[in-house]
Amino acid sequence: MARRARELAQKARELELADDVEVVFPDKELEAAVREELENADGPLTRVDLKGMKELVVDEKAIEDLTGLEHAVNLTELWLDSNPISDVSPLASLTNLTSLHLRYNQISDVSNDIQALRNRGVHVYIDD
Repeated sequence: MARRARELAQKARELELADDVEVVFPDKELEAAVREELENADGPLTRVDLKGMKELVVDEKAIEDLTGLEHAVNLTELWLDSNPISDVSPLASLTNLTSLHLRYNQISDVSNDIQALRNRGVHVYIDD
């Protein structure tokens, strides 16, 4: 029993350390928008930073790649209108998401990723 408790405590420490891992955004426009929202102009953006975001508005920012947003696990509302986005798969793990605005993008595969979000109850606003 004590051994199991030590193992669980070690796993908990590892998970806490994982929150300090730097999140890399390949799309610098998205990174800039996240930094603005978090009021973190420079320095690393960590998973714990992204967990603090509840909503994000990044309309008309020329964002193409959503990689990195998968760590914003507490996002409930996300506005991405008027960007050249074609892949929303990084949003699949955002289980707290309730509203997603994707109008005027380049999303071609509406059937899979978008439908999966809708099946989870996310209100998806898209030109489909």
